[in-house]
Amino acid sequence: LFIPTFLSVGIHPVSWLKECASKWKKAIATTFAAIGLFYMVKSFSYAHPFRLADNRHYTFYIWKNLFRKYSWFQYALVPFYVFCLNFIWLVLQKKNSSNYVKMWMIIYALCTCAVLIPSPLVEFRYYIIPYIILGVVLPISRPNVMLVEIVTYIIVNVVTVSIFIIYPFKAPDGSVGRFMW
Repeated sequence: LFIPTFLSVGIHPVSWLKECASKWKKAIATTFAAIGLFYMVKSFSYAHPFRLADNRHYTFYIWKNLFRKYSWFQYALVPFYVFCLNFIWLVLQKKNSSNYVKMWMIIYALCTCAVLIPSPLVEFRYYIIPYIILGVVLPISRPNVMLVEIVTYIIVNVVTVSIFIIYPFKAPDGSVGRFMW
């Protein structure tokens, strides 16, 4: 869902990689961020019993079909995590380099971490408020980017509601269950 935002502010993954390779300070910071994230993924990723038991959510299927099946998959996402962190930092710096914005970035990061890190069960809905707050602060002024983002949300919601309506399933106790976001 971040792709329209990435493209709107002129930060492309390929140009970002080239910039990281050409500037040694950025390369070192990116390397340390990646090492830290690899450590966090290795040390703090686990399969919560609710995630494994509740087949009504996207996270169950993502975990079952990707994370549980392929042990390397959780580590393959680390470069994406590094890019997203760098993206958020760069976009917020582009907007304004004042001390106020730097303090806001630190507070935003701490608050987001305070919500997500202690949570034993992470679902997409936990990211909604940090994403909305970030969206309010990001300097996006192109209507076509907002249109692409809105269309993306509409597609995700239409698919989810369609699955909810069309594909009920029987629970082990015989009751009918529905897939939900």
